[in-house]
Amino acid sequence: MKALLLKEKYQLEMAEYDKPVRGEQEALIRVIAVSVCGSDIHSYKGENALLTYPRVMGHEVCGEIAEAPADGGFLPGDRVVLIPYLNCGHCIACRKGKSNCCEDLTVYGVHKDGAMAEYITAPISHLIKIPDGMDARAAAVIEPLAISAHAVWRAQIHPGETVLVAGAGPIGLGAAEIAKTYGARVLIADTDEKRRAFVKERFGYEQPLNPLASDYRNLLAELTNGDFPDKIIDSTGNNRSMEANIQNLCQGGRMVYVGIWQADLTFRHLDFHKREAELVGSRGARREDFLYVIDCIAQKKLFPERFITHEASFNQSKEALEEWISKGGEVFKAVITME
Repeated sequence: MKALLLKEKYQLEMAEYDKPVRGEQEALIRVIAVSVCGSDIHSYKGENALLTYPRVMGHEVCGEIAEAPADGGFLPGDRVVLIPYLNCGHCIACRKGKSNCCEDLTVYGVHKDGAMAEYITAPISHLIKIPDGMDARAAAVIEPLAISAHAVWRAQIHPGETVLVAGAGPIGLGAAEIAKTYGARVLIADTDEKRRAFVKERFGYEQPLNPLASDYRNLLAELTNGDFPDKIIDSTGNNRSMEANIQNLCQGGRMVYVGIWQADLTFRHLDFHKREAELVGSRGARREDFLYVIDCIAQKKLFPERFITHEASFNQSKEALEEWISKGGEVFKAVITME
C-alpha cells in the first residue's frame, strides 16, 4: 500500500508499505478521507516535540471497514471515524473516566503512524459508525469538531449566556458553532483580518472582533450591556490573549483554555479573585463529544463542509500538503481524499 511518509522535517515522500494486519480486537480500515490538522503542520516544520521521525501523519480520518472481528459490531463496508487517542485504561485519569487526559496517551500520526495512508488498523473500541449518506470529507472533520465540542462541554454553557471565543481557527470556530447548539449567544474574535472576513462571509458572524483594536474592551462591554461574557473559550494558544482575557470575563464567569501555550502564563490574581473566576483546561475529546458532533450534523445544526477550503487527491497529497503549508492561514481546513 502507499503512505505519505514524513521522513524528517520538511521531507515528505510517497512510500510503499505492507498492508497492516489487524489484531484480534482491531479492524482493518480503508482510508477514504483525512483532514489536515495544525499538529500535522507543526510536525512537518519540526515543531512537534512529541513526534519522532519517520512518521506517517494524520488522525482526522473517515474510513471504511475492510475487515473486523465477527462479534465486534462492525461489518465490511461500514463507514467509521476514528477516535485517535489510545489510552492505557489503568492510570488515574482512565479510572476516573477521563481517557482524553490519560497519563500515557498514544495519538495516531504523532506517537504511531497515522491515516495519510491507504489502510490503517484501529481498536474497534475507538471506532464510531457514521450515518449512511454522510459525506466522507465532512466526516473527516468530526475529530477537530469533537475537540471543540469538548471545550464547549467544559465551559458548562447555559441557554441565553454570552460566550466569547478567542481565536477563529478550526478549533475556535468549531467551538463557536457548537456553543450555538447550547443556546448561547456567541461573539468571536481574531487578530487576523482574513480570518474575521472568513467567519463573516461563510458563517454569518455579523461583527467579528479584533482583540488588538483600541476599543475592543469597550465593544465587549457594549455588546454585553456592561456585563462582559459569561464564558470565554480561548483557542489561540497565545499567552497574551490567554492572560488578557481574564479581564474580559464577567463576574463569576468561567474561562476555558483549549489552545496550548508551551510556557508559563501570568495574570493578576486580583483580576481572577474579584471575579471568583473558574479556570479550566480542555484536552482532546471523549467518545461523548464525537457522538454529540455526529448528532448535531445529522440534525443539521452543524455543517462541517463549511470549514473545508482546500481538497486534493491522495496521489497529489505530497505536493498539495507542501503548497498548503506554504500558504499559511490562507488554508483554513484541507482534506485529502482517496477516491
